Amino acid sequence: MITTKSSSIPPAARYLSAGECAVVVEYGSIVDPVVHDRVLALDAAVAKAAIKGVTETVPTYRSLMVHFDPLQISQAELICRLQEIEVASTSSAAIVARSRWLIPICYEGDCAEDLVELAEKLGMSPERIVSLHSSAVFRIYMYGFAPGYIYIGGNPRELWVPRRLAPRPSVAIGAVVTGPGGQSGIYPCSLPTGFYVIGRTPERLFVLSRSPIFLVQPGDELVVEQIDRTTFDALSKKEVEAGRTVIRRVG
Repeated sequence: MITTKSSSIPPAARYLSAGECAVVVEYGSIVDPVVHDRVLALDAAVAKAAIKGVTETVPTYRSLMVHFDPLQISQAELICRLQEIEVASTSSAAIVARSRWLIPICYEGDCAEDLVELAEKLGMSPERIVSLHSSAVFRIYMYGFAPGYIYIGGNPRELWVPRRLAPRPSVAIGAVVTGPGGQSGIYPCSLPTGFYVIGRTPERLFVLSRSPIFLVQPGDELVVEQIDRTTFDALSKKEVEAGRTVIRRVG
């Protein structure tokens, strides 16, 4: 099981075969900003190296999957190249550029359908949950599960909670959820969830017809602008439905 931890020691890399067309470079077994920085640094270094035969890279919490064409480069050759690049990226002082975004979230009414239940479960008031969540600085670790779904870390320790015993079969687009291990998430479309829904954003982080399709990137940070339901409805109808974004870059 992946755990969450804060560390200042760069983890050692492991090179794992992932079938005939992919290699995984893995850094330990924890969710940690230092580990994630190593993953992003390697991802940027691989992109810069432009290795012939590499077709795609997929950064995650603690690893980078590198897809390749075996007709252009062998797995052994690729691992050698990755080892060289990894050593160089580890020894360099380069910092992967990231952005900080202000995202509007409503924690009222049916936007936060599990807020009261979660408050009872955690033994605190709904207002305390909203205060903790809305004042946090979140890090986007990865995309996964569904197109546009972002896995977010940085949830305050007081809000860590096991998954629901009975998953919800569907949640609204933009649902903001909280779960175990410091994780939060924002739903790009209507999907099932085992996490607790505590808010909703009018923003659409994933829109195929928009450029860019994905508004935020792994390594970016999110901070919350708390809004009421009237503002949520107004932003949804006047801005988002018109194709404009309501998330704002603040750093």
